[in-house]
Amino acid sequence: LTFQPVHFGLFHRNNRRNTLKHVMTIILAGGVGSRLAPLTDPCTKPAVEVAAKYRIIDFMMSDCLNSGLHHILVATQYRSHELSKHLSDNWPSNAMHGFFVRTVPAQQIHGEMWYQGTANAVYQNLGIIESEGDFQTVAILSGDHILAMDFSQMYDYHRLKKSVFTVCVMPMLTVEASRFGVLEIDADWRIIGFEEKPTSPKEIPGMPGYSLVSMGNYFAELAELSQWLTRDAENPGTSHDFGKDIIPGMLAADVPLYAYNFLTNVIPGQSEHYWRDVGTIQALHESNMDLVQIKPELNLYNQEWPIRSARDNLPPAKFNETVNRGCRRIQNSVVSGGCIIENAYLRMAVLGREVRVDGSTVEESVLFTGVVVKDGCHLRRVIVDKGVRIPHNTMIGIDHEADRARGLTVDDSGIVVVPRGFRF
Repeated sequence: LTFQPVHFGLFHRNNRRNTLKHVMTIILAGGVGSRLAPLTDPCTKPAVEVAAKYRIIDFMMSDCLNSGLHHILVATQYRSHELSKHLSDNWPSNAMHGFFVRTVPAQQIHGEMWYQGTANAVYQNLGIIESEGDFQTVAILSGDHILAMDFSQMYDYHRLKKSVFTVCVMPMLTVEASRFGVLEIDADWRIIGFEEKPTSPKEIPGMPGYSLVSMGNYFAELAELSQWLTRDAENPGTSHDFGKDIIPGMLAADVPLYAYNFLTNVIPGQSEHYWRDVGTIQALHESNMDLVQIKPELNLYNQEWPIRSARDNLPPAKFNETVNRGCRRIQNSVVSGGCIIENAYLRMAVLGREVRVDGSTVEESVLFTGVVVKDGCHLRRVIVDKGVRIPHNTMIGIDHEADRARGLTVDDSGIVVVPRGFRF
């Protein structure tokens, strides 16, 4: 197998809209995200803040817009108000330019049922897809991953292979692959085997120590997929899940399924490939720390592939310093608009909008919108949710036993989480 970057594009980038006009996109954004608790106690995982000024879903939405996927359904379910409000306020439909975003809760078409799994979430919205226009292909994407990807290239590959169902994949260390679906492919990248979250993932032939994993993003031919989803919905013995049921069923029936190599995807203005499933506190923290590197793998400053989020009229960040002027007091940090930093020491800190830090030390930490840190505090490897006020002389992340005694969440990775609404 080869993993060299190759562009499979059949069409020029300027023709993206015409190329993808018959593709409906459904973004799955209804998961509970229990491993991200307590950050997901007030909202669903795609609505959690990340990278100072974004929500997790903004990365997938931006990729769709940049790729030419302009017909988007966002399937919501768990604590969806904050996500729906964010999409309504910042990702409005524009009928004149052929761009629409619809948030769709569970349709409960078979009695009082919420979405039962990823496949069922698409099945319940088949009627909406049909009512929106003449769509031949559906893109099924994960709303809780952070990635930079041009989906038009995957669609070109899907058509080139005459595939019924195409899975986006990438090589991963085998020791980490058991959290994902693991694939086997032949020399033509046709899928010949699939296991969902196997305890002993199979390695890639010729690449010992690596397995080929599904990234949870698919292209499928709508007519064939509808038949499979309908049969699955009528079968009470399944999990109604793509990885557990639909993909194995298609393989058993010898349906042409292909794997698309994410490492062949080319983003203009960016050389690295970036994908993170931010399903844990540690993964969310690491994705934020990725941004404070001198040369981050995910480039938020790439004007050729912009990442969009909420617009604001905030003033620029302000830095006041009255002592220790000879010291370098801000190192490798990302600071959003409206912040005021006064006589503070920041090292590898990611600060959301309108954060205030007075006379304190913040290291390897992520502060969400509106957090206030009074003087004399020391935060190390901490995530602080929106609007929390940290009083004078508070230590967090320094003594984990004291953090637990205070009622804070200490992740197995050692990261401390201060939840929204916490009172010291």
